[in-house]
Amino acid sequence: MKKIGKIINKQDPFNVGQKIKVISSVIVIDENIEDVSQYCLNLYKSGEWQEIIGNFGIGSVWTGTKFIPQQQYASWTFDDTNNIWVAPIEKPISPVFTITETTIDAENNEVEESWEVDIYKIYWNESNLRWQGYNAQDNNTYYWNLDSSTWNLI
Repeated sequence: MKKIGKIINKQDPFNVGQKIKVISSVIVIDENIEDVSQYCLNLYKSGEWQEIIGNFGIGSVWTGTKFIPQQQYASWTFDDTNNIWVAPIEKPISPVFTITETTIDAENNEVEESWEVDIYKIYWNESNLRWQGYNAQDNNTYYWNLDSSTWNLI
């Protein structure tokens, strides 16, 4: 089976007056159909149709040669090599803490299991152009200070 996307023009959310082409709906057709565009035109009588290669769906952008994810933030730029949007500041790595749990198995032996958990739930703050992190341990929000490479309380 082939996934086919109907392509429509939509206002670019970050560039007033410019249009982007996005997938508005997805259909599935027989994999033996070679001329996807013509098949869909015959079936639906109008529209621009493209076969979707990869994990793309409604809202993905058609560049004219390939699909890319839709831009989430105005400040981000597209990395064509890796096919991803990139923040103007590299995403910091969250420090982790280790959780250790001891249980008793069927033979009455103590079994110790450990795993690491990220301290911060990290997200991009577009209005301040910075990474922020919510710390569930102390219920506070921090921002990544690029100059000192530290998390600072907001």
